[in-house]
Amino acid sequence: MEMINDPIRRTLLLVKEASVRGPLTDAALLQIERAVRGEFGGDVFYVAQSCDKAARNAAILADLKAGLSKREVARRHGLTARTISDIAKKS
Repeated sequence: MEMINDPIRRTLLLVKEASVRGPLTDAALLQIERAVRGEFGGDVFYVAQSCDKAARNAAILADLKAGLSKREVARRHGLTARTISDIAKKS
């Protein structure tokens, strides 16, 4: 069995494997949950957002151009005002 240290990738792999064997029943999903909790239970992970930064930055710049404050833009995009300032400077 492939060793995967990422709980999300591991869960997806287990779901994929289970779906090949047949329908994903509640029992099969519970078995996957138990396996993932057994492997990763008690650990704390940082889960990075997966996004297209170019598209995100373009949306941020459009919001700034539309007159929103850096604080408002930061709140809207889930970032800090400092990050918004950095993006604005690089454009």
